[in-house]
Amino acid sequence: MSERLHHGPHIVRTLIYDAVAADPKLDAVVAQVLCGHGNLTSRKFYEVESNRYRRIAGINLLGAIARGLDREIGAAQQT
Repeated sequence: MSERLHHGPHIVRTLIYDAVAADPKLDAVVAQVLCGHGNLTSRKFYEVESNRYRRIAGINLLGAIARGLDREIGAAQQT
């Protein structure tokens, strides 16, 4: 794997779980199948890490909402 992708298997599995977590249409089962995770401990490690990306996406979304509200308030105050 590292010869073809220039990355070790751990980072490739992490990237797969991250990509699945970033797509709301996909379930963690997809990543488990792609990574061949039959071991519960392995699956749980990557699933916990993928929650970090869901939190980051949520924080970014809330930031976008806050910026939109700031613009609306600023525009209303100018009128």
